[in-house]
Amino acid sequence: MSRFALAGLVVASTVLSTSSVGLAAPKFGPGSLLGLWQSFYGSPVAQQGVNTGFGNSTSGDLQYANGSELDAAFAHTENGFTGLLFTGNLEANFNKIVIFIDDGSGLGQNTISGGADLPGQYNGFTFDAGFNATHYIIANGGGSPYGWYVNAGNLVSGDGGYVGGNDGQSGGVLSGGGYANSLIYSAIDNSNVAGVSGDPSAALVDPLTALSGMEFVIDLSWLNLSGNTFRVTAFINGGGHDYASNQFLGSLPAFSGNLGGDGNGTYTGNLAGINLANIAGDQFFTVTVPAPGVLAMLGVAGLARSRRRSH
Repeated sequence: MSRFALAGLVVASTVLSTSSVGLAAPKFGPGSLLGLWQSFYGSPVAQQGVNTGFGNSTSGDLQYANGSELDAAFAHTENGFTGLLFTGNLEANFNKIVIFIDDGSGLGQNTISGGADLPGQYNGFTFDAGFNATHYIIANGGGSPYGWYVNAGNLVSGDGGYVGGNDGQSGGVLSGGGYANSLIYSAIDNSNVAGVSGDPSAALVDPLTALSGMEFVIDLSWLNLSGNTFRVTAFINGGGHDYASNQFLGSLPAFSGNLGGDGNGTYTGNLAGINLANIAGDQFFTVTVPAPGVLAMLGVAGLARSRRRSH
């Protein structure tokens, strides 16, 4: 049995024990985000293949991590919302988790040319062949008191801006923004001290031992999908949007160092020198969104199981 499976059993047993004393079972959707793996997320859709070059967090604090890593990605769809959980940490120095989404329409940008309030440091950044970014989400945290802040945009329509912020929890509800505020929710649990190590030159430490991190729930109406899948490129970037780490999902090759601004770890003031098509493997992963009819059938099956257990 994998260490992830064992960790999942620990989470499941915790859920069972809390249920036995009258506490709520795991919930999914707006207002219920914890930044924590829960049983509905199931197995990862992507996992890390290289130890972090942005520091391995050892603080164990819910908010103030002292390193950044992306260990694995999980996805779950329910009631018109898709959740994305990225286990790991984001250092509380305003480092960024950057998420680019390809909605499958073919209308996005393979090489970033700007728009939708996306910072200019991303202009010239090139994805794998066939990946055309249509949407982005960028989040970061820090300060005292701690604040968690989310920006997003649609690179096809050109709309974008500040979605809002919270204290990292608050069920993921974001306030204070003007763009997509009721369409995107986010929370962070920065307490992870498991997952990959801080030595990219060393053998990989199991990323699937990490169970907390950055969580986003997206109203699918914002994506306006034409099919039942979308693709995601996610990575950790520096506080100035201008120095990419080696923490990508899909993963960079084993033992890769930070990409910096030129793909080789050099600071250039922007990301124009990074071309993921020149790097082995796919630096993206695919999320499948079940058709409404399938979701309804799953709901009926779950209700039937619940009724059987209650008799």
